[in-house]
Amino acid sequence: MPSKFVHIKLLAVLIFSVFIVPKDGITQPIPTRDISPFVAMYGLPGALPASVLTSGAIEFRLHSDLANNATWDAARQARVVLDGETVRNTLAARIGVGGQFEVGLEIPVVKNTAGTTDKIIRRFHSIFGIPQGSRNTLESDRFLYQVDYSDGRSLTIREHRFQIGDIGLRAGLDISEITGLQSALWIRIDLPTGNTATMVGNGQTDLAAGISIREASRLLRNRLLHLYGTGGFILPGNRSLTGILPVKNVLFFHSGADYEIFSKMNLLVQIDAHTPFYEHQFEQLGSTVFQLNFGGSIHLSEEIGLSLTVAEDIAVSTSSDVIFRGAVWCGFPTSR
Repeated sequence: MPSKFVHIKLLAVLIFSVFIVPKDGITQPIPTRDISPFVAMYGLPGALPASVLTSGAIEFRLHSDLANNATWDAARQARVVLDGETVRNTLAARIGVGGQFEVGLEIPVVKNTAGTTDKIIRRFHSIFGIPQGSRNTLESDRFLYQVDYSDGRSLTIREHRFQIGDIGLRAGLDISEITGLQSALWIRIDLPTGNTATMVGNGQTDLAAGISIREASRLLRNRLLHLYGTGGFILPGNRSLTGILPVKNVLFFHSGADYEIFSKMNLLVQIDAHTPFYEHQFEQLGSTVFQLNFGGSIHLSEEIGLSLTVAEDIAVSTSSDVIFRGAVWCGFPTSR
């Protein structure tokens, strides 16, 4: 896609993505992640906070992600088609232990289905003069996630109703006193609880680890600017998806900023990236992913909040075209 159209696309997302954020002016990272069809079954962490909950504090979150996919490619010996939607709802809980440590749990429920937002996205692209790309050659409201080879091998994700995916266990350690910055170390293990027949799970245990940092400064009119980042690696337990796609170790990175535009109101932007999970000639499977997120949140009370974000693929065709994400969370005052 020509660079000028990428800029138009990003500007359009920016215009539609300014939201209210928490009362204290401090937002958490957007915990989005790549949920494209052949990546969603791995334990890829989203952006993680640079602090842990205080001892005894508990927080519950419900995330809902809708990812629209519309891309394909073909060569002499292989073809890939990713046309449909993935819906991933995640119930997450975390609790502070001992002041500098916390543990958490994530239970995802995943559905792969035909695209219900295809027409909306086509209209959005038309309004802003954005090329439709592969959408011009793919049917609307169709489902097909498939990789085919000329020798007869085929890898297909079937359409299915909601199913529990691989359950994630997470632990964090505050290391701010060591680094001199607000920072935390994280480790994550994803257990093989998901259905491998529908590929909501990969059948093996994944291990991931990373570090998160955050720094604040004051700019014009004494408004707060927070910069944050999470970086780490994931070691997938499954080294070959159904014996067809070789799987690699992966590096991941999340970086973002939130700026206090007005009292109680911030603008937040975040980039998510990871190296490819597969050795493959097609960019849909074998290229580094970059996604751009905009969004924010609103506190309904001291304990309850809502958030909304939109993500676009800035490395075109390497991940889902658009991801819409909503979340609600509830915690005790001691978690603040």
